Amino acid sequence: MILSRVKLWLAAAGAAIIALVTMYLKGRRDAAEIARLRELEGYKETRERIDDAEIHGNDPAAAREWLQHYADQERGRDL
Repeated sequence: MILSRVKLWLAAAGAAIIALVTMYLKGRRDAAEIARLRELEGYKETRERIDDAEIHGNDPAAAREWLQHYADQERGRDL
């Protein structure tokens, strides 16, 4: 009779441990999925900015001038 009660308590403890481990693993999987979605959203925003970027044609001098102007603006902000 005592042995059956011990088995019952062990089974209940085992079920509780399995439930806790299952919840923990599901939480990790959900967190990984959320992190992946955030990463993809960031990529999407970056990609949209790249696609919407102003194109300066095939003239390297114009592109260099634009980069220099942009760098000067950034340096002015830092000061």
